[in-house]
Amino acid sequence: MQGRFSGSAGHRLGLTGLGVAAVVATSCNSGTRRPSYYQQPSMPPQVAYIDQRALGGYMPPLRPPPVMRPAPAGPTLLSFLGPGVVQGFFGAPLGNVQLPAIPAIPLPWPFGNAQAGVPTGFPIPPPQVNQVASGPGCGEVIVAGVAIPMDCMVPGYGDIPWAARAILPESIFRLSPAHAGAAALPQSVDHRAEGLEGPVRFQGSVGACTAFSFAAAVDHALARNAGRPGFVSAMHVWSRYHSPYMARAAEGNLKKPLTSEEAWQYTGPNAELACSWVDKSECKPYCDTSGSCTCKMPATSCGKTVDPELVNQADARAVARVTTVTRIETDKATLMATLAKGQDLWMAMNCNSASFNNFVQRDGLSTIISDFSPNSTKSGHAMVIAGYRVTANGAYFLLHNSWSKQWGDEGYAWIHETTLSNNIKSAYIVDAEPIGPSKTPPRNETPTQCPEGLLPDSITAQCAPACPDGSARHNAVCAESSQCAQGYVNLSGECVVAAPTFRGIDPASRVQYNCAPGGCSYVVPFGLGGCFLPWCTLSCPAPRFQLAVDAASLACVE
Repeated sequence: MQGRFSGSAGHRLGLTGLGVAAVVATSCNSGTRRPSYYQQPSMPPQVAYIDQRALGGYMPPLRPPPVMRPAPAGPTLLSFLGPGVVQGFFGAPLGNVQLPAIPAIPLPWPFGNAQAGVPTGFPIPPPQVNQVASGPGCGEVIVAGVAIPMDCMVPGYGDIPWAARAILPESIFRLSPAHAGAAALPQSVDHRAEGLEGPVRFQGSVGACTAFSFAAAVDHALARNAGRPGFVSAMHVWSRYHSPYMARAAEGNLKKPLTSEEAWQYTGPNAELACSWVDKSECKPYCDTSGSCTCKMPATSCGKTVDPELVNQADARAVARVTTVTRIETDKATLMATLAKGQDLWMAMNCNSASFNNFVQRDGLSTIISDFSPNSTKSGHAMVIAGYRVTANGAYFLLHNSWSKQWGDEGYAWIHETTLSNNIKSAYIVDAEPIGPSKTPPRNETPTQCPEGLLPDSITAQCAPACPDGSARHNAVCAESSQCAQGYVNLSGECVVAAPTFRGIDPASRVQYNCAPGGCSYVVPFGLGGCFLPWCTLSCPAPRFQLAVDAASLACVE
């Protein structure tokens, strides 16, 4: 039952009398090997883990895992790396191991791939409609008889400079064609059908799409972590920044509690309250001439400060906490692969009022946004991408909007890949955890140092021998692949995308990685991502097995 990096028997001592499990301690003496290019810490850590083999086997998940989307066989839509060199992990040199060459199958945005059922020529976008004047500010749309202001697509509108970014090239995780992340992508992904989408909201006369779309992304993240979508308060989100920029929405709410919609609803009177927090220059009538209109209500009540007692009351009834915001590339392959893994995308794009109110029916879809050029608009909008569908005319992406269920298909619409490619500005993964019962326990974020032979648990961070598949334990549980389709593993009661099996050193960051189906373990050098030990070790479980870094911390992302 020992994994490839399991410690020697002489380093472990079993203790009895603990009922359901034995606690095993390991002494890290001076003879313990360490990563080859790091210094030994002055105070070696005491490591311990719960050995669930004490009663004859590993603890099963709390509930039977539903088999998620199967991993189809065949070539991949993603681009593989060619031959590469894999080096040692935790100081265990592999020498120069030449990886087998994998044929490259590139997928630039305008083209498709016949082997995956995507068109091989230029995708054909829907027709454009006659463009109309933007109107006051940066434009508006009329939905359910309400004028909804659109944001101005100004420099930096969708940019979050401090957002976490993956340290390792995403392409290296496509080296193993056996894992689901490198399998041929499904022809259709719709997170509505999978029960992962929260409610459709209505932002009304306030240009708070950054808050409403951010709340929708949090709802989806809670579905991933808690088993059902959330319904967090957009008022709570908006109260912390009330300005039309994605960076301010994310920064104002990162690591902070969020209450439920029930606790702080976006009702008519509260919409007026949300408007009152906006600067007077962004309310009527000033916005008619200033070019920026965040609120369509009279400016007599604008420019007021947020009552801190309201925020404190909402904080006290928190149901969720945003943990990370990770930037991803906006190329078609990355967007589709991320969606296929079950993750929504929070994004910013140009928005043309005529196109967003004139839908086209084509390719079996009844609600397609008309094509438009970025030169035809100065409007911006933040939404959530919740799926895609591949057709003979190219791929369409599913948009989850905040303009009520009377817009589009009950709040959703499709946009052609060409239209999206020409107008998208940025895309992010928002991760959040519930405050209260969760299928995924909170992760210990304290930097640790595990010696050679032990891997940090991806939840507790305790150093322990590797699981039989070579990956780290997840809250003392090992991944189980026999309960899932090929390319998936079960860690917490459902089948999720498994990590590929490889290990090496990233030449740019000097981060060492060891990946197996249950996830990846990393050795991080001093100074990177808030690591101020001689080196730091951490493990990221499937499907969030990629290591990311923001200005001051490390995170596990998809």
